[in-house]
Amino acid sequence: MFADVLAVAAGGAIGSSLRFLVTLAATTALGLGAAGTIAVNVLGCLLIGGLAEATILGTSMPDRLQLAIRVGLLGGLTTFSTFGYEAVVFAEKDGLGPATAYVTANLVLGIGAVCLGIFGIRALYT
Repeated sequence: MFADVLAVAAGGAIGSSLRFLVTLAATTALGLGAAGTIAVNVLGCLLIGGLAEATILGTSMPDRLQLAIRVGLLGGLTTFSTFGYEAVVFAEKDGLGPATAYVTANLVLGIGAVCLGIFGIRALYT
């Protein structure tokens, strides 16, 4: 178990560093930090989709390495990749209704939580 945690932590350090570098490059090149966010989200989705399909097709990869990549590296790079993958899995296994509910809940609750955090801090400090 501890070795799994270390694998995830190592992958997370790499993914977080990559996220920073991609965002920095996009901001420098395009003047837009949001372009970096889009880039890491798309890259993360591409990688998690490929990793998931390779695993389904029987490509041999140790479980700990999968954890390091999927949870650590891609989790540090972007959690959007997990969100995208889970939405597709819901659609394939349970249909568009549950997938739509999952996507809607994440967007509405996530953006709502951001607003709550912003307005909560503003209320405390202004």
